[in-house]
Amino acid sequence: MSARSAALLAYHLIQDYPEALEHSSMLRSELDGRELLNLNWMLPWEDNNFTQYAYEGMDGLKTGHTDEAGYCFTGTAKQGERRLITVVMKADSKASRFVQTKKLMEYGFSQFETAELFPSGFQLEQESVLPVSKGKEEQVEIATAEALETMIKTGEQEQYSISYQIDQDKLAEDGSLKAPIKSGEKVGEAILQYAGDVNYGYIGGKDSDQRVDLVTTSAVEKSNWFMLSLGAIGDFFSGIFSTVVDFFKGLFS
Repeated sequence: MSARSAALLAYHLIQDYPEALEHSSMLRSELDGRELLNLNWMLPWEDNNFTQYAYEGMDGLKTGHTDEAGYCFTGTAKQGERRLITVVMKADSKASRFVQTKKLMEYGFSQFETAELFPSGFQLEQESVLPVSKGKEEQVEIATAEALETMIKTGEQEQYSISYQIDQDKLAEDGSLKAPIKSGEKVGEAILQYAGDVNYGYIGGKDSDQRVDLVTTSAVEKSNWFMLSLGAIGDFFSGIFSTVVDFFKGLFS
């Protein structure tokens, strides 16, 4: 198993079964009348020589060792609202895997932060509306349904932008939304884009890129049959007029 795979496994374990941390953070447990000590030296020990490895917020997760992989440790710690997962492999001793984990944790907590990059209701200036067909309004505004928030390298907020991905199944052949339209109706997604020099990526790969729903900000009722008929008649005579104009232009050209 690669370090990335171990981190991904830890991520899903924590997300899907958060109660696992209650067990992984226990210093001691008992089995068949025998006391078992947790092999994670980075937990808040107080009465043995593991205290030198203790790390703030540490509550998991798994140690391991094989001849091929060496001494390994998949660790996780939470400080404030931020949780980090680190993976160390091929360490040359039990102690070394915790020393290296501490370095990774300190780097992560000091160099990265969780930031709200775009608020709920954000609109791209040139793409804030979609045309509407057969509605009482000719267009409807669209915006993000919730804030775009993610962990970033500290100071790199300006390196992020968003792009819209409109759901083509929602659009007619002319690219318009067909009325009636509900307020808050999902019409696509807003996807976070990074333009910095180092793309740190996401542990789950491209499919886990940060994105939120793109929704309409108001409702558009369907135009009544009379107005639709007037529109159709107007289009009809407009077409005739254009044909006549083109005919006479042809006579004198």
